[in-house]
Amino acid sequence: MTSDSSSATRVARLVRGKDHPGSRDIIEISLLDLVPPRNRFVINLDRRPDRRRRYERQFAAANIEPIRVSAVDARSLPPEHPRGASPFSRRRCSMAEMACSQSHRELWQLGALRDEPLMIFEDDVYFCDDVGEHLRRPLELPRDFGIFYLGAAWREDIETYAAPGIYELHGCRTLHAYVISPTACRQLLLLAGAIPALASDHYTLMAHRTRLVRAHIALPLWAVQTGDASDIALRMPIAASFGTLFESVLPSARWPFQEMPT
Repeated sequence: MTSDSSSATRVARLVRGKDHPGSRDIIEISLLDLVPPRNRFVINLDRRPDRRRRYERQFAAANIEPIRVSAVDARSLPPEHPRGASPFSRRRCSMAEMACSQSHRELWQLGALRDEPLMIFEDDVYFCDDVGEHLRRPLELPRDFGIFYLGAAWREDIETYAAPGIYELHGCRTLHAYVISPTACRQLLLLAGAIPALASDHYTLMAHRTRLVRAHIALPLWAVQTGDASDIALRMPIAASFGTLFESVLPSARWPFQEMPT
């Protein structure tokens, strides 16, 4: 992860920009009313028709029809393709992470140009039995929400109770099922421009931890990833990894964990 002053300046501009979320207004709407059919997508590798058949059965059972997007395949990337250093493990990102990141960024580019949020799934998503009902049930969401996760990898990122069945996050390490606002798409693209060649969930985690993009999640989880090997691995604590870039930008960018109500 680069620590040069130009990157820090660009990130500071993002965080302090006019699109930074601040409103606490609540809207009550279902996710399928919030996200029109033309904005619902599933990312699928051409060489994984097995996953396509499985997720098609799941979506049919939930009575939703996302648009299939052909995933960027790591095998198609040239050996010299840029791979940034992970800000969490200090290792270089893998080619699979770069391909996955490019797939998500292409959808963020589309979302930045649209007026309504996008709903994005990866092809290894597994739904809970009543996900269709959840997607159609009105939720209390902050009007300025950035990303709403249908599932996540680790619950230690859960911070505060927000509404019935909804909690605010201070980070999230997976992108297998989420709804993202146009403003969040623009902010993540600017962040990716300032710090290139990272995995997509590195950008979202940085954006959440710095309050650039607000994150919420449904609990109990509506969606999980399959038992297949995942590219997502447990990474180093945020305090050990963001210091060089963010200390001068957001010196108080750490927040206490608040217990969830029982």
